[in-house]
Amino acid sequence: MRPFFIQLVILGLTFGFDRLTKASVGFFTELGPVGPFRFAGHFNPGFILQTFSDASPMARIVFVCSLYGFLFFAYFFLEWFLPKEEAGMKASVTVFFGAITGNAWDRAFSGAVSDFIEFRLGDQLVYFNFADVFMWAGVAGIFIFLVRVSRNARRVRSKRNTFMVDGSYQLRSAFLTALIAFSMMLILSLFGFTYIRSLGVSDSRALAFLLAGSALGLVFTAIAFLAGVVISHRSAGPLYAFERFVEALLRGERPKFRLRKHDEHRHLIEVAKKLSEQIHKKAG
Repeated sequence: MRPFFIQLVILGLTFGFDRLTKASVGFFTELGPVGPFRFAGHFNPGFILQTFSDASPMARIVFVCSLYGFLFFAYFFLEWFLPKEEAGMKASVTVFFGAITGNAWDRAFSGAVSDFIEFRLGDQLVYFNFADVFMWAGVAGIFIFLVRVSRNARRVRSKRNTFMVDGSYQLRSAFLTALIAFSMMLILSLFGFTYIRSLGVSDSRALAFLLAGSALGLVFTAIAFLAGVVISHRSAGPLYAFERFVEALLRGERPKFRLRKHDEHRHLIEVAKKLSEQIHKKAG
């Protein structure tokens, strides 16, 4: 079973369990108190711990849905970028994203999140749901694996100390990625602007929506540019390392060709081995 498929299964189970529990609020309310927790239906129009509940619906819903778009991109980028050996980190990120997906779904289609678990924190009642539990569990998992990775990290013996090993190629790739991202965000911003104006929203509020969407588009474009640099490095880096390997062979040295775990063009390892054997055989 492919690792990415496993992450999709985890994502589906997290999201599905959240939807199932929110659809079964009546079942939980009939259970009565369970330790320090009580079950009662509650709609939270704000964010974590009911913050920003007084903000306008457009600001809350549009902001959250737009933020989810960034997180959607970040999730799949991390799933692609993280090596398959970091299965625990990938699972933690997936659980975190699945929980956010559940709450974002509520805000997009209901305008508020369905919270039904009640807990008294001092003089204040705090409401949350299982998606919140999964979210904080994912955060804890990410933190634990980051600490473990930082403790066990060993510096790779490689002279590739920068992401810009082939500036011309990587900048072209990054600009193309950024252009695609900017074009998509521009289309969505203009579509949203014209759509809300057709609903009778005032010009000032529609313009504010367009400006906010444009600002988010610029931020996303910058993120896409950086992502393009990182992604292209996984392709340009091995070619750069192979060039240095061949140059060392031509100088009569006996270099060892290595690639990083996340590098593309893994077949170059076998090519380098055969090339080295042939050159040393002829030299001998």
